[in-house]
Amino acid sequence: MLIRKVDLRIRQYLHFLKGLRYTVLERPAFEVFETERVYRRPPTVDAWKPIQFPYPYGKEWTTYWFRTTFTVPESARGREIFLQATPNADSLVFINGKAAGAINPFHDEIRLSSSGRPGTEYEIYLESYAGHKYPGEHPFQGDSVILTLGAHIDDYPNIFRNAALTTKNQNIYALYHDVRILFDLAQRLDENSLRKNRILQELYRGLTKIRFTAREEELEDQTQRAREIITPLLLEKNSGTTPEIFLVGHAHIDHAWLWPIWETERKAARTFANMARLTEEFEEFVFVQSQPAQLEIVQREYPDIFASVKAAFERGQWEPNGGMWVEADCNLSGGESLIRQFLVGKQASRNLLGYEGDTLWLPDVFGYAAALPQILRGCEIDYFVTSKINWNDTTRFPYDTFLWRGIDGTGVKTHYITSRSNGYNGKVTPADLADSWDQVQHKEVQEAVVKPIGEGDGGGGTTRADLEAARRLRDLEGAPRSRWSRVSSALATVFEKARDLPEWRGELYLELHRGTYTTQGRTKRNNRKMEFALRETEFLYSLLRMIDQKPLLPYPQEELLDCWKRLLTNQFHDIIPGSSINRVYKDAEIEYDRIRKTTEDLLRKGVGALVAPLGNSLGAFTLVGSPEGSDQDARKKAISAILVLNSLSWERTTDVILPLSDGESYRSLRTAKGAVPVQQSRNILDQPELHGVVTLPSMGAAVFALEVDPSKARTPDSLPVTPAIPFQYEGKQLRTPFYEVEFDKAMGIIHLVDRETRREFVESGGTFNSFVGAEDLPILWDAWDID
Repeated sequence: MLIRKVDLRIRQYLHFLKGLRYTVLERPAFEVFETERVYRRPPTVDAWKPIQFPYPYGKEWTTYWFRTTFTVPESARGREIFLQATPNADSLVFINGKAAGAINPFHDEIRLSSSGRPGTEYEIYLESYAGHKYPGEHPFQGDSVILTLGAHIDDYPNIFRNAALTTKNQNIYALYHDVRILFDLAQRLDENSLRKNRILQELYRGLTKIRFTAREEELEDQTQRAREIITPLLLEKNSGTTPEIFLVGHAHIDHAWLWPIWETERKAARTFANMARLTEEFEEFVFVQSQPAQLEIVQREYPDIFASVKAAFERGQWEPNGGMWVEADCNLSGGESLIRQFLVGKQASRNLLGYEGDTLWLPDVFGYAAALPQILRGCEIDYFVTSKINWNDTTRFPYDTFLWRGIDGTGVKTHYITSRSNGYNGKVTPADLADSWDQVQHKEVQEAVVKPIGEGDGGGGTTRADLEAARRLRDLEGAPRSRWSRVSSALATVFEKARDLPEWRGELYLELHRGTYTTQGRTKRNNRKMEFALRETEFLYSLLRMIDQKPLLPYPQEELLDCWKRLLTNQFHDIIPGSSINRVYKDAEIEYDRIRKTTEDLLRKGVGALVAPLGNSLGAFTLVGSPEGSDQDARKKAISAILVLNSLSWERTTDVILPLSDGESYRSLRTAKGAVPVQQSRNILDQPELHGVVTLPSMGAAVFALEVDPSKARTPDSLPVTPAIPFQYEGKQLRTPFYEVEFDKAMGIIHLVDRETRREFVESGGTFNSFVGAEDLPILWDAWDID
């Protein structure tokens, strides 16, 4: 019979076993070096200082390098050796000069060797970022220090508590994970379940073979006896109708958010190093890496890590499948930018690993435009995966696995990450696996789901505990079946077995984070202006190539690709929506300015090359609409010419405005097709201008000759008289040809009178042209939400 406190006793044994999984070989001495500079490898400096544990350290935007050396003793021969450390910070680990893994609050150990060899020497460096101040989720929460997403402190100093070189006690380690998974499974089973009661009974019977005072050989013998009793519980399998969970190693890495991009570069390095190292240790493990922008950074800055990633890819354990260059916002950027996300992203993946993805992986983007399915299919993307629509604050989206049809009817197979427990930062536990299936709304449609596994938002990835749990939960009675899989093959199976797939037409609107449509308006404006600038530049250089197959200027492919990568990067779903910290937007301004200067320089050179053939002869230029065949008299009368470009994809009739000097007078703009009448006027700054309405071909250009008006030739007696300005402004009063206007001190309009009817439009005591403000203080995320 089960004793009354069986649950408490089993928990006590779990704590006991957890503390005995490893044996300390040595607690080596460490030194520290403090810097605000970002190094890509251990610094060769003299300013190292010895430290004592626990070691208080840290200040904003600062990195602390810790180092030690270690020689493997005879007692570690043939055993797995680990570095365990608790700097309470994101830390990249270098082993004998190479970036090899990471330590953070969720990954507190890294394996140095699978089989220790006495006398082997290790030189170990930890690069630990000390974090920075974070203003909280609303104004009254107060500042704290964000060390990594899962670790905050109220203020400095942070504490590096300890570090040790250890060996794994394999039998105790294995028993701990066996008991942990079985006990967790029992907790979620029905009280009347035979399976639950058998698990608790056998766990208790096995664990009580171990005495809490036992150590070394005695403990090893007792552990072995306990495992012999408990192991049969892990061999009980599920029935054939048990749903399946496809596990995908994952680390959602926001390219910027509560940290700037330069810190994301290090987050990517830490995460990729750890995940590649775990693929070596767990051959069944598969990791999805969705943003080529981050892998390109790692290739450039951390070649040792990239080599490990490439090796994992070649073993089939690394899937660079995400589609876009970065996980971009899908509401605010233009359609061309969305297409470029795939064009640039796929090209980068091919260059880096010879791979082309088939899935748009966007777990955390704030809604999806109705044009996206058409873009996906055009970019050869077969699947779309997200979880964000599950965050709706008003209505629950009705489907989890469905065909999403866009504006033109194009459909794309769409799958939601169903779990409400940790979402896209999933864990491998019986409860988490069950939650993924329990949340499926139409279980008659599908029999499997995809579940990302790993710490995320700030990176980190899958933990050793998740990997050990997955080995035990592959097909364990009482929990859904689960196995590691590539995203592409998992989705193929999900949709192949789906029945009566429902359809959704139109936008996937997120009922949350509505403030991101307007927050950081300057960033949104810069994005659009740079989209226009890049389009105009590409159009101009394409036109140059069309004019002459021996181009007047070489196409600036590398410069434009660099600009596009910078623009696409800043379309990441926490940058352009306005949901990042202030420093991110200061950095974005620098990037936009760089794009602006590059495109302005390219446009200046391109226009120069385009008009150069004109010289003093219009006939030398061969553009659509060129007056090359016009009569000689007309050409003699033309004193200059203008080139008008239309970069739009349709024929365009538009007003052309040219600045003039006082005394200049023209009769028409002449083309080979005839003359276009013009009109001279003065703008609001009293500057002379020439207006003409011209028709231009789509994606093309036309040349117009400026024809002098002979009746108004320049002579001292015939210079035009400057007309009176029709606007009069004095004090706070403005008089126009139609209205009398009066302003108050804040430039609000307090009187607006029609001069003809004498009608007053402003109500007595009222104001036009005034802003009305209202308090907007969301419950959380004040840059994101409107409550």
